[in-house]
Amino acid sequence: MNIGRSLLYSDELDEIKHLRETLYNSNVDPADFIRKIPLAAIVKDFESNKVRSEIPGLRSVFPQLKETVAITTALAQLKIADTVLEGAEPYGYWKDVWRVEMMDTPKLSVPKSTSSDLVPSLEDIKGTDGTPAKIEGGQFTSIDFDCSDDKGYYRVAAQIKRNWLKDNNFRAIETHLKQLGEAWYYRLGGFLFTAHAAGVTVSTDTKANLDGVSNTFLEALINMVEAKIPANRFTPDTIIMHPNDAYATKVEQWGTAGPIPLVSNQYFDRNATNVNNSGFAAVTGVKNVWITPWATENTVLCFQKEKGFIIGLRQDLEFEDFDDNLMGLQGAVTSMRIDKQIGYETSNYKATSF
Repeated sequence: MNIGRSLLYSDELDEIKHLRETLYNSNVDPADFIRKIPLAAIVKDFESNKVRSEIPGLRSVFPQLKETVAITTALAQLKIADTVLEGAEPYGYWKDVWRVEMMDTPKLSVPKSTSSDLVPSLEDIKGTDGTPAKIEGGQFTSIDFDCSDDKGYYRVAAQIKRNWLKDNNFRAIETHLKQLGEAWYYRLGGFLFTAHAAGVTVSTDTKANLDGVSNTFLEALINMVEAKIPANRFTPDTIIMHPNDAYATKVEQWGTAGPIPLVSNQYFDRNATNVNNSGFAAVTGVKNVWITPWATENTVLCFQKEKGFIIGLRQDLEFEDFDDNLMGLQGAVTSMRIDKQIGYETSNYKATSF
């Protein structure tokens, strides 16, 4: 099963559809209901053999189920999915940082074209009565994603201890599943940043060459936003940087005077759940500045989201069975299938030695 609250709004499973309709009729938000219901209310006794409901991909986590409502199996699936998702949510913003293309087939081709490819000078296409119009020209290539077979396939086993199950230790199971979701999405964000940075090999320079006469971090950022990328007819809208680089931009070291705040604190969002600093973005001239530990310190990426780096998502987090008698563990394997590609490198710019 794929992780995501979209399951709550799916019509593919009659049980889930029935649950959603029941909650709506009672003026209850399905997502809020799933989030608040405890695991113990769904699975009351792991040792009971009275009821053994098979849950695809999760039966090793819940080997025995005791019915509490008519749709226990579907409810348990949703609860497990939401528990992992709850842990992943703090780092789920990777889907907002980069463009994501959902892959409904193992291979996907996305057209690669830009206005700079089309229409030569107006003199070249000057019209004359009685002659056919000239073809606009341009490149019609594609960005190809491949998740066929084992390509782009990643998986890890959740270490649910068998004694947690025997002891009905719901809290331990719930905490571990949340941590697993957080680990997946945190590692994924760092993986994608590294791949994006490695793909930018031409449009790159050091901070020392970008910071102008003022020699400030802020000027280096503005140089990329206002000059470097627009010179190639792209309009950058996103910056992603490490927290230490954001601090260095905010507070400069001037000679022996010590750190001097150059960017007012009002431009930095101090809410820990919001790493997109809209105020700081306004100062630099883009829509979004993502300050995240995913980023490699001393490396800043500036890019146009729709053209710079694109992710092909074949499968979000998914559960499979896992049972290791030797290690005394049982739970589920979590997996993803994903590919990633640079779009137009000239819609990106990378500042190093920041």
